[in-house]
Amino acid sequence: MGKKILEFFRTIQLIVRKDLLAETRTRESFPQMAAFAVLLLVIINITLQIGTAVQEILPGILWIILIFAGILGLNHSLALEHENDCLHGLRACPVPRCTLYLGKIVGNFLYMALLELILWPVVMALFNLSLGWSFLPLAMIFLLGTLGFVGIGTLFAFISTNTRMREVMLPLLLFPIILPILLAAVKSTGKILAQKPWIEIRFELQFLIVFDLVFLGLALLLFEYIIENE
Repeated sequence: MGKKILEFFRTIQLIVRKDLLAETRTRESFPQMAAFAVLLLVIINITLQIGTAVQEILPGILWIILIFAGILGLNHSLALEHENDCLHGLRACPVPRCTLYLGKIVGNFLYMALLELILWPVVMALFNLSLGWSFLPLAMIFLLGTLGFVGIGTLFAFISTNTRMREVMLPLLLFPIILPILLAAVKSTGKILAQKPWIEIRFELQFLIVFDLVFLGLALLLFEYIIENE
């Protein structure tokens, strides 16, 4: 039993390592995500009029930028597998199908987390923010929101990868499902930036935890059927 568990996690590690090595060699996906996100932040900062209540609109702006940048990364990560027929090779491997899904989630989550680490210093500089100890609850909200987005986004990226207009199909499929995550993340981020007490974000935090658990569980159940019918 212990050996099977080790092999399970070893397979996930190998999939993540493969994706990271491919990105290191090509440097196509993450630089595009980072450049797109930073450019949007700069443009928004320039176009905001003096006197605008930045803290009221910044959470929505930031999460929308992250989601659009994340969609770029999701599309690229699955397009690379499809174009080089790597997906057929991975599907032929004698390993549990869920390891492919979990490996992709981990890789995409790492890209998103790195993007957020890059963006926050830019946000603080452009919008003159000082987080202090509110960094900790903010990090928790972003971790849970990003995990939910990546988990659902990776599943729908597999679904849309064989369609002729996958760049358009992915956001069309994804946005209605991630809307609850987006609303909870934006609302809780706004409360944290407004220095609200911890108890006031408790509902959004609990919602994100439950949402992540439910949808990741459903995605794991559905993934084997989806990958076998690709």
